[in-house]
Amino acid sequence: MTISDHEQKILQAIREKKCQHIIQVHAFEKQKDGIFTIMELAKSLDLNQMYDKIGACLQMAKGVSELEQLGFFHRDLKPDNFVIGEDGKIKLIDFGIKKQNLTQTNTAAIGTFLYMAPDMIISTNYDSSVDIWSSGVIFYEVQ
Repeated sequence: MTISDHEQKILQAIREKKCQHIIQVHAFEKQKDGIFTIMELAKSLDLNQMYDKIGACLQMAKGVSELEQLGFFHRDLKPDNFVIGEDGKIKLIDFGIKKQNLTQTNTAAIGTFLYMAPDMIISTNYDSSVDIWSSGVIFYEVQ
């Protein structure tokens, strides 16, 4: 599996921006078989065990917002794509299928079915609004 130029752009943007709610990328190197990435140490997150569920949802929303500010959207948001970073903040991870250019639409159905926006399920054109839908499903599930 090789890394695309698009995936490199995502990692580069995340590394340069140092977002508070996106896992920090310290370094990465493209190799013929893929990519070697050094990221911030993180631990798994069990949203059902969170004491402050509203605060957790707010931190997840900030991660999605930061990704959008970088010019990308995720397309596969789900609880497993959030971890607790070294600083104790909830961080967004898993950037294998991210899409760049918020104004460009896509027709491929990609993601985890339970969290997919209807636009993705019926394979019509979709944009970054699919992340808003998925976030809402996660927040509903957490509450």
